[in-house]
Amino acid sequence: MFKFLLNLFSRISFDPGAREDPYDPRDFEWQEIGIAAPPFDWERGWHIHDIVRKRLNNPDFMLPVKDQNGSLSCGGQAWSTYGSVLEALHTGTFEERSAKFIYAQTAVPGGGSAGRTNCQLVHDQGFGHESLTPSYEDGSPPHEPFMIQSQDITDHARNEAAYAKVYAYASVPFAIDLIAQAAQLSHRLV
Repeated sequence: MFKFLLNLFSRISFDPGAREDPYDPRDFEWQEIGIAAPPFDWERGWHIHDIVRKRLNNPDFMLPVKDQNGSLSCGGQAWSTYGSVLEALHTGTFEERSAKFIYAQTAVPGGGSAGRTNCQLVHDQGFGHESLTPSYEDGSPPHEPFMIQSQDITDHARNEAAYAKVYAYASVPFAIDLIAQAAQLSHRLV
């Protein structure tokens, strides 16, 4: 089934913005970090909403749905959601993080961003607050020219983001069991 989906997606003509990470020998490989972790239990599964709801003591909590519209900011959208989840798990409060803060600084010419670049940014600078660097144009889903305007990131936004840095990041191979294992366990490693 997984190979079928991979083949299907490789034939679809769309460009969501994800760029492949080139090899870097300095990368931590998930197998090095998660080697002692139990394999992912597909029968039991897990859902990040359940973990966040418990931590926030809010049984109805749902992560906000993001709309990247015509922009290629999927990396910024994903990493900012991850930053919001980490914030909730570590502090017991939910503060939406900014996709624009990340993407405006990691977008490549022609649009899109790579995972490693996004990881490096949140390691070095942290996760910016959505309230300080809005990812929506006057409340509407963004377009690419708006999302790449890094001059919209203020010194105050950068200073506040510095309180929400990740300590480390790892490269996860394109193997569904390892991706599931890393997703389930990684919020405990930062």
